[in-house]
Amino acid sequence: MVKQIFSLSQTLHPTRLKNQPWDVLSTHYLQLPSATNHRPTITRKPSTSILNPRAVAKELYFNHDGSATRKLLAGVNKVAEVIGVTLGPKGRNVVLQNKYGPPKIVNDGETVLKEIELDDPLENVGVKLVRQAGARTNDLAGDGCTTSIVLAQGLIAEGVKVIAAGLNPVQVSRGIDKTARALISELKLMSKEVEDHELADVAAVSAGNDYVLGNMIADALQQVGRWGLSPSRKGTMLKTI
Repeated sequence: MVKQIFSLSQTLHPTRLKNQPWDVLSTHYLQLPSATNHRPTITRKPSTSILNPRAVAKELYFNHDGSATRKLLAGVNKVAEVIGVTLGPKGRNVVLQNKYGPPKIVNDGETVLKEIELDDPLENVGVKLVRQAGARTNDLAGDGCTTSIVLAQGLIAEGVKVIAAGLNPVQVSRGIDKTARALISELKLMSKEVEDHELADVAAVSAGNDYVLGNMIADALQQVGRWGLSPSRKGTMLKTI
């Protein structure tokens, strides 16, 4: 009898039973017979196959000593330092590594922002924060990604300083919101509508001081109207037509 039980346990412990009404990928175990029950029974262990994936553990960071804030700010500073050089009509170029071809030379802040990924997870959180700010500005206004990131870096850096000095973070946030509303009101009073003859200058600055391309964009907008659509396509020719 002992030999028979050993044989069964060796065969069925553990094993994957097929053609059963339960999950065929579940692992089953043989339960040895008790004194009153001479028949071995099979119990089922919950499946741990790829069909039932487990949640991936995440690292938690606490800002007890201020190290988390410093790393987050370091990520924001790195993004602003790289993208800030492209700001304005005198902005410089940035060379991006291309995995499948020659490097790309760009002076567009949004394009550079998409390529930035840092090794440190906390610093990368700072990258994602300012990336969200730049993307939102670009969606609402169609431009201004670089300006938003430079302003965000200044606000975050100064906010960290005053909070470290003892100010309440909630009060600091409310002060920033109040100041932003006041600045928007002043900018609306200072702004003026762009005339048709000024469109070429605006387009040329956005095109990297290319006035030939700026005049072409201005002509297209004059034909379709101020609120019209003028689609563009990427061509294979040396000249823009």
